[in-house]
Amino acid sequence: MYNGIGLATTRGSGTNGYVQQNKATLRPAFKHASSASVGSSASAFERRPNAELLLHEQKRSVEVQCLLLRDAREAAGDSDAAVDAQVAQLRATLLASLPKQQLDVNSRNSHVVRDWKDRRNEAAATALGIRNHVEGEAFDRDLQERRKQERIQERNRLEEEQRERIKQKERDAKKGAASLTHSLTLIHSLTHAIHFSEKEGRRRG
Repeated sequence: MYNGIGLATTRGSGTNGYVQQNKATLRPAFKHASSASVGSSASAFERRPNAELLLHEQKRSVEVQCLLLRDAREAAGDSDAAVDAQVAQLRATLLASLPKQQLDVNSRNSHVVRDWKDRRNEAAATALGIRNHVEGEAFDRDLQERRKQERIQERNRLEEEQRERIKQKERDAKKGAASLTHSLTLIHSLTHAIHFSEKEGRRRG
């Protein structure tokens, strides 16, 4: 059977069940996804954990611990008033530290698992220095080409600034050498003038 047409089984048909493909069918050409479609598809499949369900799961975990404590105290023979006081104290302590509690990763709750994965991804992004990441940008060829050109322009600008700094240092060095040469020339001229004056003074005296 091919495309819902034909025999459900080849038994008794005298054929081997082979269905030949229709070569005359024209299939649409493959098209690369545009940036808009990539962004929309990425956002469509992006699911964030529900904060209310996570809070409910945390409170449920608190109540489970309170129930375990109640069973343990009742089995130990404590009075109902003492058990209620201990359970109330435990519940207040756990609810006060509720935002810091970590849910069980092995839970079957998909929101808990998703929240754990988001935290892990955020930690990895922080460690790798990844900021302002948007899903699907890697498949946007126009965006990647534009960013490549921007990186090339930035690198050329930095290289040009470095070459300009080197030229400025060379000009400063030449200017300093010329100033030193001029100073030495002045000193030599003054020294020569002093010797000449002393020689003239001895000759006249």
